[in-house]
Amino acid sequence: AGGFRRKGELYSPSGREKNGFRTMGTILRTEGFLTVLVVYFMIYTLGGLIIPVLPIFIEQLVQDTSRVNTISGTFIAVAGLLSGISAAYFGKIGDRFGHSRVLLFSLIATGVLSLPQAVAGNIWELFIERCLMGLAVGGIIPAVNVIVSSIIPKERVGSAYGLTSSVTCLGIGAGPAIGGSVAAAIGIRWPFALMGVASFGLAWLVGRMLGKGTVLTRRVEPDELSPPAVKQAAD
Repeated sequence: AGGFRRKGELYSPSGREKNGFRTMGTILRTEGFLTVLVVYFMIYTLGGLIIPVLPIFIEQLVQDTSRVNTISGTFIAVAGLLSGISAAYFGKIGDRFGHSRVLLFSLIATGVLSLPQAVAGNIWELFIERCLMGLAVGGIIPAVNVIVSSIIPKERVGSAYGLTSSVTCLGIGAGPAIGGSVAAAIGIRWPFALMGVASFGLAWLVGRMLGKGTVLTRRVEPDELSPPAVKQAAD
């Protein structure tokens, strides 16, 4: 009665569970959603590529190796701060010109700014490139978040964001593992190059979807993001 099964009894999913599986299947079949999941996974994977190699790379560029940890932390903190600032700006630009276009621009900019890091010759050059890339990355997550809310029916948005969170966690775990493996195999500069190439690959994927005229190109109107009560009051 409490939901337990007797020993040897075959499992039969309840109606609620069947509806949950059906909902997930419907979401995954939504046009453009798989592309969005790929973007979520790859962005967090790419962001983690350099985590295991950044302190080692910085150690090669500075003379005072006793400050490597401090410098590494500063790099990460400043880039994150700039990403947060640019996210608000890119969100506003996306409301005006389309979030899918902001996503495409941010991915291309991330690729352009990642490649020079692989050949950085001094610590200030690397710092400036990391800061600029932080600004570029800030436009990605707001754009994909709005795209999810625009292509998924409102009653299924929670389930959709559950899937994106799962993929995000996988990317966070995969990034450092891949970056460390690449650095160990072919050198500590190569994760930066891999980040740039993969960013261009994502940009190509998003650009292809835009070229096909999929729902990713649809601009989200302000009233679509308003609470139902506000809409009714406006009507």
